[in-house]
Amino acid sequence: MQKMICDYLPKEYAAYSFLVSYATMADGNGNIPMGASLQMSLRMEKRFKDLGGKIYGYFTIHG
Repeated sequence: MQKMICDYLPKEYAAYSFLVSYATMADGNGNIPMGASLQMSLRMEKRFKDLGGKIYGYFTIHG
């Protein structure tokens, strides 16, 4: 158990971070986003723009 916690969390994190992460996954509410985080961020961007939002920046995300 100690090895798992040490491998899972950086040493700067508090122990309760592991408990919160574990509880979220165990409850079924913490799945890995479909298509990974890039696809999730692209879906968020699209939804934001669909609602009339504008994104200002000097970079683009290519998916």
